Amino acid sequence: MEEIRIKGIIIDAIDYREYDRLITIFTFDIGVIRAVVKGVKKSTAKSRFAGQILNFVDLILSKRGEYYTVISADLIESYYNIASSYDSFLLATDIIKVIKYVAKFNPTSSELFATFLSTINILNSSDINHNLVYLKFLLETMKSLGYIHEFNICEKCGERIQDYGVVDNISGAIVCQSCATNGSTKLSAQHLDYISSVAQASYVELGSIAIQENDLLDILKAVQLVFKLSIAM
Repeated sequence: MEEIRIKGIIIDAIDYREYDRLITIFTFDIGVIRAVVKGVKKSTAKSRFAGQILNFVDLILSKRGEYYTVISADLIESYYNIASSYDSFLLATDIIKVIKYVAKFNPTSSELFATFLSTINILNSSDINHNLVYLKFLLETMKSLGYIHEFNICEKCGERIQDYGVVDNISGAIVCQSCATNGSTKLSAQHLDYISSVAQASYVELGSIAIQENDLLDILKAVQLVFKLSIAM
């Protein structure tokens, strides 16, 4: 029986039979896979972590029938701070929804896994504004998928946007007001420069970026639209 060893983060876990759980793991090497963890719901189970969402695990799997089966499991990291915070867990859930969708079309993207891991790590270890973390995650995800937007440069004429940019409702491109023909969502030049700063910053550097919350919410709403249009989500 062929066995494989993988490292990944559990992004879903549901009850399966009386004592088992069916888990979904996002891995660095082979993307998203599903596996059965036998006996994990028993009170005496030593590897209960292998059936819990948002654990970073090292697994040995064998293929038996429709799903893999977990043969052995080691815990690499438990994101306890996320699991114990309602707001952090809600954000992690939104991030996982995006990962699940994107992974359908990019099943073995190591860059996407690295983005997910960096986002979860910073969410677990810092008190950086959650909306800022989510904005960074969306920007990094687009970049990992090849959608590299120069937010303060018009994607039609190539000129720097001076007053405000407009999100094209079909392509998701950011264009200047002169080139805008099919969009109503606007971002000021100052907001576009801010997005570029977030895109260029590391996750750790996010804590030094200051912006008013209402401005951040407007920016996040626009970038979510760009994201959805870019990847047809």
